[in-house]
This record gives sequence, structure tokens and C-alpha cells, in this order.
Amino acid sequence: MESALTDLVASSPQPSRDQLRDALVSAGVPADALEVSASTTPTGLEADAIQAGVRTGTRCLMAYIRDGNVSSVVLPVLASGTCFIGDDRG
Repeated sequence: MESALTDLVASSPQPSRDQLRDALVSAGVPADALEVSASTTPTGLEADAIQAGVRTGTRCLMAYIRDGNVSSVVLPVLASGTCFIGDDRG
């Protein structure tokens, strides 16, 4: 996952939600296990950062992109069975 995202930010330092989703699905992440945050604010401005969560069993691999930098961490799945609070499977 991190390798696919590193390649993505090399060409698009602040990718859109669709670009992030497409890169991860192309890298083999199942679309039904993927959650991606919004890349724009409710007022239409570009978000400062974008996140993705991939559910794998009882854990979530979380990736964070800000200013062309990728970081990741593994966290437990929430009680809801998702990686993000609320429904953000966009």
C-alpha cells in the first residue's frame, strides 16, 4: 500500500479521493475493504490532507498523505467494523 501511494504522490503530491482510490485498487486492495476521506472541504477547497483505511481482519492499515508525504500505521478496526468513524467509503 505504501509503495503504491509513494508512486502516486510522486506524480500528484496532493491526490484527489478518486486518484487515491484508483491507485490502491490498482495495487490490489479490494474496493469493499477501502475507505478514503474527502479530498475537498464542504466549501469546495482542497483538503490539507487525505487518508485511506484498508480493513484486514481485525486491523486497519491507515495511510495519510500531506504535502506529498506518505505515512502509515496499523490500528484496530472500530466496533462498527470500519476504519473511519462514520460512513466515508467514497
